[in-house]
Amino acid sequence: MVELTWYQNNNSSSTGYKKWYVRPVLKDMLGIHEMAQHMAEHNTPFSAGTIEGILTDFSKCIREQLLNGNSVKIDNLAIFKITVHSRGFKSIAGLDDKTGQTSVSAKNGSAVRRTRMLASATGDMMSEQLGLDVTFGWDTESKAKIEAAKAEIKENIAHLEQLGEEVEKEQQANDGDNGANDEAGDAGK
Repeated sequence: MVELTWYQNNNSSSTGYKKWYVRPVLKDMLGIHEMAQHMAEHNTPFSAGTIEGILTDFSKCIREQLLNGNSVKIDNLAIFKITVHSRGFKSIAGLDDKTGQTSVSAKNGSAVRRTRMLASATGDMMSEQLGLDVTFGWDTESKAKIEAAKAEIKENIAHLEQLGEEVEKEQQANDGDNGANDEAGDAGK
């Protein structure tokens, strides 16, 4: 189960300022070692050490393939590929239309501002499938906050009901006094 927690947007320049949102509680970060241990517990003929070695080599090989310009697809996990954030130029390669010289080279810091690895989910890891399979629940802190907010609302309702009853009694008392004054006024005519 994925636990959710509540947080309030306190960014005054945001359109969602003071609104409440949920986000998942990330419980733990599992590395290759922990995943190897976990996988070894699933009745595999391989030891945790063997699995860890394979996963370590596997991640190195994914990086190698990405740096060679390839993408890597792991069914039911993700497609990994390199992406770049580029600067904008008025002409291809920053060519000067008077001299024909380029002012840009194919490297980070020139044509490329930033390089990133992008992972796009595939199969069972795609958003639609995860949405069908995931179950959510509130974390302990959020449960307590929700219950406290409910209790405060109930107290406010009870207080308003009490005030309403007091106002009603006061009005009835005033109506009774006004009725007696009306009768006394009629008798004087």
